[in-house]
Amino acid sequence: MLQQILRDMYIDPELLAELSDEQKDILFCKMREEQVRRWHVEEKKFEKEKKKNKKDKKKKKNDKHIDWLQGEDGKEWVWVMGEHDQDKRISTIHEELLHEKAIKQAHEEAKQKLAQEEEERRKRQQEEEEQQLKLFEEQERLASEAAKLEEERRKAEERERKLREEQERLAKEMEKKKEEERIQEEERKKEAQRRLEEERKKKEAEKKVEEERRKKEERNRKLQEEREQLEKAKKDELKRQQEEERAAKLKEERLALEKQRLENLKKEEEEKRRKAAEEQRIAKEKAEKEKELQRQAEERERKLKEEQQRLAKEKKEQEERIKQENERQLKLQAERTVKLAQEKARLFEAEERRRAELEKSMKEAKKKQEQLEKERREKEEQAKKLQAQAKLLKEHKEREELERRGRDAKRIEEERQRAEEIYQKLKQEEVEMEENNRVQIENIWNVQLRRSKVADKSKRERARWARKEIRRSRLSGFFDNLNIEEMMKSKTIIPPSNNEPPPAFKPSEANRPAQPADRQAVIDWYKEVQYSKGAGLDLTKKPAKWFHGIISRQKAEELLEPKSMGHFLVRVSERVWGYVLSYKDEERVKHFLIDASGSGYQFFGNEAMVHVSLYDLVQFHKVRPLSTAGCELAKTPCGQESDSQPDYQDLFDDNTSL
Repeated sequence: MLQQILRDMYIDPELLAELSDEQKDILFCKMREEQVRRWHVEEKKFEKEKKKNKKDKKKKKNDKHIDWLQGEDGKEWVWVMGEHDQDKRISTIHEELLHEKAIKQAHEEAKQKLAQEEEERRKRQQEEEEQQLKLFEEQERLASEAAKLEEERRKAEERERKLREEQERLAKEMEKKKEEERIQEEERKKEAQRRLEEERKKKEAEKKVEEERRKKEERNRKLQEEREQLEKAKKDELKRQQEEERAAKLKEERLALEKQRLENLKKEEEEKRRKAAEEQRIAKEKAEKEKELQRQAEERERKLKEEQQRLAKEKKEQEERIKQENERQLKLQAERTVKLAQEKARLFEAEERRRAELEKSMKEAKKKQEQLEKERREKEEQAKKLQAQAKLLKEHKEREELERRGRDAKRIEEERQRAEEIYQKLKQEEVEMEENNRVQIENIWNVQLRRSKVADKSKRERARWARKEIRRSRLSGFFDNLNIEEMMKSKTIIPPSNNEPPPAFKPSEANRPAQPADRQAVIDWYKEVQYSKGAGLDLTKKPAKWFHGIISRQKAEELLEPKSMGHFLVRVSERVWGYVLSYKDEERVKHFLIDASGSGYQFFGNEAMVHVSLYDLVQFHKVRPLSTAGCELAKTPCGQESDSQPDYQDLFDDNTSL
């Protein structure tokens, strides 16, 4: 019957309903094995046809095709990474990958830290540039004021009456400059706010980029885990099916993935070298810019010295002109005195007043000249202070450059140490993971080993009990009420001889159809074949208490429903050449299909034990469970609903003694 099902790959739904859960599992496994076998046969047939067609087919001119390199076995040549003497070991490659990962992570951390330091340094540099700009503006302003004061001192006598207007003009210019400074200050504040806003946006963008990178790493990690799980599932499937071609394809895919990953690593290394070259170029431009600023500062200092020398020269010339002017005025005064000697009396008072005014004017001019000289000295002192500040600023920049070089060297060393720490940490995590996987695999192996031992022990026990039961059934009489404890204590059990050959089973009739056509066919089959074998009869050749005729599944459940757990009956199946053992379990009624198509009796499945008679099968399962998964013992038989009209009456002839 099983061969018929596997040949047709179809089972009647009503017949499927008669099977127990364990028998359904066996049937599914057998059908699946048959499908795999047929698939292999078709694959071999297809390969043969393909080779035959390939030999017969002629190559066309300009026809595009691919010729695979063949090995000694006639199949495609495959190179497995790691088998060659010059190939790196997988442990070496793994160590290199871990080292590269650690270096990359340490470089990223150092890059972030360097970006923060660069931002702080840029802020300090910006403040210093602003201070230097203010310093240059102050120097220019002082130089302009010194020139104006010198011009005022030189023309003090001529512009005496315009002094007040000049002061007002200077006051207006000062106010204008203050207004310009105020406007510039506001512009600087706006520029600072704008830069702060740009920095905030830049930090947010960097944060988003970091978040995206973290998410991408998380997705890559999940994809890697899923890929590992998928590869593990594929390996198990390939081991179970023993498909060499799929294994070769999986190795090629791994080789392609490894090659792609190595190419990505090379691209990242090239990107790092490009970034390093760009940083060197920026540093070089920065150094050139600093040299240009230093040269401009020296040029301004030289111009300031030349301006001071020019002012000193002009001061000397001004004193000489004042002296000559005084001499000329004295000479003119003497001439006027000679000419106006006659009018001396009349003009004495006027001359006295004029002389007094002139003396007063000279005193005021001298006083103003002293005041201008004092202001000039103060401006020179301020210029010297500014020069000293510029010198200190230059020294400060040199110190900062030395500190920056020291920080760079320290940062490189910290980055190397951090990479080593990350590498050790990753290596430790991998060792722990491998240890956990090894322990888990050992536990799974131990569990499978224990299950295998239990299954082997169960099979040996089943065979031993079958031999004892067959021997006992042949030598002893009835033992329906004998339980397993009494059988264990019984002395009548004789172990089978080691030289006793196993019972021979004849094959089923070849002319019989796979399934019964109708009820009458089942009756004829029982009368012709089964009755002569004593199917359903006890040792007295009378129908056993548990034997029933051709009754339906529902009828059997109705008979067993009011009964307690352990009641059972055996009924003749109308769907197959066999019987059905219906058993009352704790929750429901279970049905076990008995195959009688051959010379023996057994539950459905190739691995089930074969019994000589149906009576032996029932007696065996009074002490052994009906299924390996449960503990169903056929303890109490379920009799007829009516002894006067039993349901098996139509199976026997009228003259048969019941």
